[in-house]
Amino acid sequence: MQIRKLTFQYEKNGRKIFDDFNWTLDPEQVHFIIGGNGVGKTTFYELISGLLPFERGEIDSQIESKDILLQLQNVPMLKTMSGSDLAALILGADGQFDSISLQSVSYSLPSSSQDKLAHLWVTDYGQMSVGERRWLLIYYFSLLDRELYIFDEPTAGLDIQSAQEILSIIERLSSERGKKVLLTTHQLAEMDSFENYTVSFFHDGKNYFTGSKKDFQEIKKNNSDDYIHLKNFLAIDRKQTN
Repeated sequence: MQIRKLTFQYEKNGRKIFDDFNWTLDPEQVHFIIGGNGVGKTTFYELISGLLPFERGEIDSQIESKDILLQLQNVPMLKTMSGSDLAALILGADGQFDSISLQSVSYSLPSSSQDKLAHLWVTDYGQMSVGERRWLLIYYFSLLDRELYIFDEPTAGLDIQSAQEILSIIERLSSERGKKVLLTTHQLAEMDSFENYTVSFFHDGKNYFTGSKKDFQEIKKNNSDDYIHLKNFLAIDRKQTN
């Protein structure tokens, strides 16, 4: 996927989100998108998923919209639906599974996570914590067969353990199933959960920086101007990133 000279703005406020924007989906399977609040990360995901039209530019992609899974934050669900009901809704509507049972959807989980899924299977959505809801939905999404998976701040507001469990689910998509993954984070330390990745930093309507894990660690080690800018723009404390 390659984006060339993309321009986009919302008609209501006239604010230009992307201006002559260029970006390439690296062959590396995990690609982090980082940037401050309001830079257009969610808008970017909606554009490449085909949910939003754009004014000018080109999105050259061999990945069809039907082969892209986009996870948005705060997905509304009926609070009376149990974990098994959610499985029937998400997995059943896709048509990938011939039958949906606890056994059929838990095969790829470690034993500790299988116990967690078994508990949530019979728990109403309204009785689940925020972390449990997000864990369950992202796990179900990861079971769907897509070419590109997009996760928009999947660990936002979660405790350390819940966040790590979600990152592990996402990491397995890449390492075990060879899928391409795009995800957003405000915690740079979360990148350490992945053996390899590419990272892009968006700022002021532009793709300010794109590089490999090695490139990113190099500018971090040298405390280069690029890394100083990243820290300033993201308002990340040095303790979180060292």
